[in-house]
Amino acid sequence: MEKPPCRFESQETDGFSSYFGQDVLEDLLYSMFNPEGMEDSAQNLSDDDLDRLIEEQMAKWEEIRDDVEQKLSVNKQNWMYRDWLEEKMKRDFIRRNAWQELLEAIKQGKLDPKSLSLNKLTQMFPSEIAKGLEKEGYLELRNFWDSQRGGYTLGWFDFTAAGERVIAKKVLNEVLENMVLPCIDYGEEQRGFGVNPSDTIMEYDEFLHHYDLVDVYETLLNASLRRSANIFDPNDIKVRVPSSR
Repeated sequence: MEKPPCRFESQETDGFSSYFGQDVLEDLLYSMFNPEGMEDSAQNLSDDDLDRLIEEQMAKWEEIRDDVEQKLSVNKQNWMYRDWLEEKMKRDFIRRNAWQELLEAIKQGKLDPKSLSLNKLTQMFPSEIAKGLEKEGYLELRNFWDSQRGGYTLGWFDFTAAGERVIAKKVLNEVLENMVLPCIDYGEEQRGFGVNPSDTIMEYDEFLHHYDLVDVYETLLNASLRRSANIFDPNDIKVRVPSSR
């Protein structure tokens, strides 16, 4: 049973959907389920805006890099992992600030969310998008501390019932759009089987017909015309195929 939406949560105006809109939010959710599903989407127009945000934050990192290296050099305990720690700080700084700049640009109307590449958006900001979808009630983030394997955290997410409904709708639409239907015009006649008597006589096919369809008169007539010594020759057996209306 799902928890009803909280009254205070429903009054929140700066949620994830308020920035990207419901349609883009559902597309982002589906891209978390199927990363290749939005590859040919009409919304994946350009990566230039996202690349520009990253380049701007990389330039800002270079401005403060000397101060960061100086602080790291003071702490001798971090000397062994200094390069790794500095690289991690760089990635976190660039991603965190680029995400905030992106939200601010969308809020001010400088960027249209529908013009952003969904694939690249989920690749560049996976944790931010996952947290936003969790607040909207579509995901549940999980983590597990594994002390027996070096003490690291295993993280994953589960889709909620609301998230599964959105994904199921997307999958159904994708299946219907890509479904290849037989090319049969309206009113075109096709041979089939029914329950009404007909005058259609065919040769017996053991994989297609059952013995109730065997026409004894036509079979004997065909055997006599052939002057066959063996009346049970399969080539002589005829069936009367009932028609459908």
